[in-house]
Amino acid sequence: MRKIAFICIVAGGLVSGWNAALGASNYSVGVPLNPSKCVITPDSDMYSIDWKGPCTSSVNGVSVDVLVVGIGMCAVETGEIGDVADVINTSDSGGNKTCWCRMISPWLSKWVVAYSTTYAQDNCYENCAQSCASAMNSNSTFRRAITDALFNAVSL
Repeated sequence: MRKIAFICIVAGGLVSGWNAALGASNYSVGVPLNPSKCVITPDSDMYSIDWKGPCTSSVNGVSVDVLVVGIGMCAVETGEIGDVADVINTSDSGGNKTCWCRMISPWLSKWVVAYSTTYAQDNCYENCAQSCASAMNSNSTFRRAITDALFNAVSL
C-alpha cells in the first residue's frame, strides 16, 4: 500500500512539474478576423440553421484564411441590422419572423440581427441561415456587430 501511495505522489509531482515547465496554461492562440477585410462564401441549404465559409483576413501583410461557422434562428424579437442580444426567444404559437445570427466558431458571439425586414415565419425559417451568410458576406454593419459582440469567456 505504501508503494502505491509513493508512486501516486511521485507521478503527481512529475505531471505538475511537466505542466509548469511547459507553461501549458499560459499559452493561447489568437484567431485573426478583421471584418473590414473579410468576405465569406455562403455554404448553407434552405431550411438549414447552419452557415459557414472561409474568411480571409490580412495579418501583417499575410493573408490568413479562417473558417467561420454560425447558426441562424428566427425569433419573436425584432430589431435593426446589427442589433445585438444575449438571448432570443422563440414561440410555439408563431411570430418567429426576425432572423438572428450567431457565430459559433472561431468565437462565440451574441445574437445579431441579419436584416431588419421581418419575414413570414415559414420564409424566415427557410432563408435564415442563407441570410446570415449573405449578411456576413456583404454587410459591413453586420460583420462589425457580430465580431464585436463576442462573449467574454471570463465573465461567463
